Amino acid sequence: MIRGTTIGVITNADGKFSLSLSEETAILDLSFMGMEASEVRVTANRNNYDVIMTPELVGIDDVVVTALGISRQRKTLGYAVQDVGSEEMSEVKPVNIVNAISGKVAGVQITNATGAVGGASRIVIRGEGSFTNSQPLWVVDGTPFINFESDKDAWSGADYGNGALDIDPSNIESISVLKGANAAALYGARGANGVIVVTTKRGSKSKGLGVEVSSAMTVDVMPYLPYYQNKYGGGSRGSEYYWNKYNEDN
Repeated sequence: MIRGTTIGVITNADGKFSLSLSEETAILDLSFMGMEASEVRVTANRNNYDVIMTPELVGIDDVVVTALGISRQRKTLGYAVQDVGSEEMSEVKPVNIVNAISGKVAGVQITNATGAVGGASRIVIRGEGSFTNSQPLWVVDGTPFINFESDKDAWSGADYGNGALDIDPSNIESISVLKGANAAALYGARGANGVIVVTTKRGSKSKGLGVEVSSAMTVDVMPYLPYYQNKYGGGSRGSEYYWNKYNEDN
């Protein structure tokens, strides 16, 4: 195709073509399926040109981190794997890394225990798999840890977060979600609910000095304050509140 015009030709089976120029010089844009697009400058006083196109390496960088930190090409895997890159996570800075996966991986359900800052976030892959705990195993740079929430009883009302809250989303290079028993076979019974493999950033060679700065701010506003909490405490398991509330109503 002559650049800037709609004039173009198709080669024959041997890759030969013939094209007439209306100007002294022109640029030909060459394209072929499976080959990298290229260009060549031609002149009217030359009749023959030999052009060699290079194969296009499709999907060569489509590599995911699997069990035990082994990097493999996605097409060689026999199970479902989805990954989330650092650019996707940096679009909106989450407080909890679990929330960074929300809406980016199919088959993953994420719920927040509370609306408070620093609260725990629960993640389930492909539905509940146990009556006690269905959260997947987390592996950060080859080190597994459990993303359980801190123990709390019915009267404490406190949410102390979970293990994933300690991971800084700014330090994450990629997150690979291994789904199903085949994906997590190397992790045994601990990976029965799936495995989330986290790879952190490492130093890279580059010219000059590179500096990255990131910041985030979260603002929470209390919609209202219960008046009784400004006057006296809740008493023993709320009994004082109920007693005063009953006297005020009667």
